[in-house]
Amino acid sequence: MQTTVAHVASIVIQLAGHDIIKAIDKEMSGDLKAGFLAVAQIALDPQAYYAQRLQSSMKGAGTNDRQLIRVLVSRSEIDLADVKLRFQAIYGKSLGSWIKGDTGGDYKKLLLAIAKE
Repeated sequence: MQTTVAHVASIVIQLAGHDIIKAIDKEMSGDLKAGFLAVAQIALDPQAYYAQRLQSSMKGAGTNDRQLIRVLVSRSEIDLADVKLRFQAIYGKSLGSWIKGDTGGDYKKLLLAIAKE
């Protein structure tokens, strides 16, 4: 899949003069745009996409528990170690420190265990 996406991305750059993310952003709107952006971002850099989803689930006031749990559990046996490295590189703090700062009690312990922190 990566080669196909890379090939399509290079064709978009040739035709549109900018990358596929900018093309989607410019040409689409609403839910269709959100869906295409998610597919493109996952295909181009899945670890960055999931790191961003984790960060957005914990930023600001409150926690989007559903999103946080969904990403942690779904990636835990696939590539969570790589997502954690990418998270650290993008946000300058570890995923564990974000979880510790945003959650509490047994819930925090469970999330840290899933994240192997």
